[in-house]
Amino acid sequence: MTEPKSPCTGHLEKICLDNECSEAWEKISPAMAEHLADFIFCPFCAEELHLQCSACKEGLTNKDFKYCPWCGCEFEDGATVS
Repeated sequence: MTEPKSPCTGHLEKICLDNECSEAWEKISPAMAEHLADFIFCPFCAEELHLQCSACKEGLTNKDFKYCPWCGCEFEDGATVS
């Protein structure tokens, strides 16, 4: 039996919930964002980074999901920082 096709493809995003960090995160280069993808805490405010689906923006509890439990998007490998 084959796995059902997902209606969309997305990825895990790591975000800081502190609004004051949003400007700093927007200025990060793609190369630096790739390096920061392994971080657990925000380098600007030291708060824990949270995972969310890039498609529906719903929060996730861990990065082991293959599909978003909220919208069904299939995740590409790896989390990105946004």
